[in-house]
Amino acid sequence: MKKINEELVKFSEAVQDEKEKREDSENEISSMLKDVVNRVKIEIEQEKKSREATEETILNLLEETCNRMNSLSI
Repeated sequence: MKKINEELVKFSEAVQDEKEKREDSENEISSMLKDVVNRVKIEIEQEKKSREATEETILNLLEETCNRMNSLSI
């Protein structure tokens, strides 16, 4: 009976160790995913700002061109 109890204790400890390892892995993966999400959000925001700046430049050039054409046709 003592041998069975010892084996059960070993098994229980092994199960607990595996549970802790799994939880640690899950936490690490969750943290990594959060980091990836944050980096993607930052990249998207940077691309958005870049696009907006490009659009603004294009609109300014278009307005300038229209103004020049209007001044030449007068």
